[in-house]
Amino acid sequence: MPGPRRGPPGPTQKKERVTANSRRSCDSVYPLMGSQMSTVTLHSPHTAALVAFGLLFASSAASSATAGCPVSPEDVVKGASDVIFGFERGPKGADRLDAGRLVVESGVVCLGAAPMPYDAALVYQANALIRFMAMDDAEASLWLRAMSETMPSLGLSAEAAPPSGALDSLYQAARSTPASPRALVNVPKHHTLYVDGQRTISVPVERPSLVVLASPDGLVVWSGLVRPGEDLESAWADYYPPRFWPPLLTALGLAVALVAGGVAMAPNQMGGRWSP
Repeated sequence: MPGPRRGPPGPTQKKERVTANSRRSCDSVYPLMGSQMSTVTLHSPHTAALVAFGLLFASSAASSATAGCPVSPEDVVKGASDVIFGFERGPKGADRLDAGRLVVESGVVCLGAAPMPYDAALVYQANALIRFMAMDDAEASLWLRAMSETMPSLGLSAEAAPPSGALDSLYQAARSTPASPRALVNVPKHHTLYVDGQRTISVPVERPSLVVLASPDGLVVWSGLVRPGEDLESAWADYYPPRFWPPLLTALGLAVALVAGGVAMAPNQMGGRWSP
């Protein structure tokens, strides 16, 4: 397929993948088009069907994702590439963009393996283009920033972003923005966290990111596009030890101490009673 996937992955991209045979229920979606789609005017003169598709998908993405779980990173990358390809070709590429968007939106919450950094960057670019079409420049800028931080060598084509045009200006501004600060995450014990396609223990706090959580045996148990400041601990509640264990252990320890103290005192009491 020409165009969208440019250049080989960077030298830091690891060849490691985490496979999955079981998946969580895909019950949440970070919508690419957003809930304000009905009130915006598209940058690109795509048909009304494109708008209707975006409105419909907000309510159906979770159910369609669950039905197709798990989705391979390669399939999500192909979907992102189709979004980029369709965007570059304008109205003639609308059908391909629609199909690619469906794969990306349903696939990121249903990944069967941890993606590579290059894969994550392509997803970010696809999100940026769709948000730009919806005239949400602020959101498009966040996704462009995520793309630039994750894979600096991945840029926008001249077809997608003509020099000095509106999208190119957003991209150049995103490239010049300092990397987002990161916050430590309470990763469930023995689990592995992947952010932007790399192992880590932190997430960006000023931009969205693609997050994957893998179980101790290497299965992907959670994946999704995460907003800055999102409460991951609540999303991962099933993977932490039960909260009743600490007070229960404290109570057991106290009971053992009382029993031990009683046993230790018994000989002294009995000895005093039997002494001449």
